[in-house]
Amino acid sequence: MYVAGWGGGLLTVWLSAAMAEELLFRGLLLLLVARMTARRRRPVLVVAVLVGTSVAFGLWHWSYGMSNVLSATVDGLVYGVLALRSRSLVPAVLAHGLYDSGWAITLLLHS
Repeated sequence: MYVAGWGGGLLTVWLSAAMAEELLFRGLLLLLVARMTARRRRPVLVVAVLVGTSVAFGLWHWSYGMSNVLSATVDGLVYGVLALRSRSLVPAVLAHGLYDSGWAITLLLHS
């Protein structure tokens, strides 16, 4: 199904980037490890997974250039902290979606 125009572009950003990437990097990896280690109180492991998933998230954006790898890594840390603090993916998905929507709108306005 193809959805044209701004709405389609923003829908694609939210589904393919914000939701999919947060489910993969923060949901399946970070929050799962945090929940599995909560009883054992292993914050070092959670921090290691936070950093590891953030670097992996940055490298996921390799095709956009090194500056994007670095900014995506920092963004990944922010989204990860949001997910850990809230114990939910919702704040991370919202932050990621709003950030990407801002970029998408900027690119659409300048094209």
